[in-house]
Amino acid sequence: MSDSGDLGDFTDYAGSGGDDDASAADASDDAPAEAADTAAEFERYGTEAAGADQGLGTVSVSQGLRVSQDGDETRLRAFITTGNRDSVRLGSYLLVPYPDDETLFCSIAALEYAQEFQSDDATEIHARRQMRREGFEERDYKFMAELEPVAVIYEEGGELKRRMTDRVPKPGALAREASDEAQIKTGLKIPGDGVFLGHLSVGGEKVRTAAEPPTVDYRVKDEYADGDPLVFRHTLVAGGTGSGKTHASKNVLRQYLAEDRTYPMDDGREVSPPSCSSTRRTSTPRCTTTTRG
Repeated sequence: MSDSGDLGDFTDYAGSGGDDDASAADASDDAPAEAADTAAEFERYGTEAAGADQGLGTVSVSQGLRVSQDGDETRLRAFITTGNRDSVRLGSYLLVPYPDDETLFCSIAALEYAQEFQSDDATEIHARRQMRREGFEERDYKFMAELEPVAVIYEEGGELKRRMTDRVPKPGALAREASDEAQIKTGLKIPGDGVFLGHLSVGGEKVRTAAEPPTVDYRVKDEYADGDPLVFRHTLVAGGTGSGKTHASKNVLRQYLAEDRTYPMDDGREVSPPSCSSTRRTSTPRCTTTTRG
């Protein structure tokens, strides 16, 4: 008679154990096939909203939406969607429409990334994980543009006009890049006619519009009806070395000294700028003045 702790020969149990192992192996072999069948049963659907996106983003109200006479108290921010973030630049001009036919003309004063999910990314684990990743997922972060209101654009009598910002846009209003030359000139109060100074640019790049030519010409008002032109009262050419001060000054002077220009005198005469000529570069130029009227 064997002791109660003696289980005897284990050979009787070997067969059943082998059967269990075989069953487990068969189950593991069938698992990939079952997973493939399950995956085939489910169809993935797109999560993108129907329709085409318009603009760069929308006005956000999550951190406040305020327009104030004090610029420091103004709180106007827009959420920029992932597909438009690489093209947004500081100083770019945006249009935010009101429910009626008026539009807020503003510029981008600041750009920033903000957390989409509450987490601490200033950790060793997070930093090393990011160092080993090749890509960057834009959807994991918010991209916010702080807007600076410039003017309200509206149409009156078939003509675009502007006034100071006196309205706050609606939450969720569309924010799109200004691409119409007339709207840009109206918003920045650039005269349509006058002495040509150059092309409007942001960050050293010319502002492009849908017009032809696509650039926006920047001009100085040159009408005597409102008094002497600004260039005859206040003139300052500022810029760093090599920025084109001399080149710009020459272009402006050529326009003011053009032969077809005349300037009114106090006695009612119209006098053209003096035309100078010289036979040699070292000789003293001879200048003559033409009087009309």
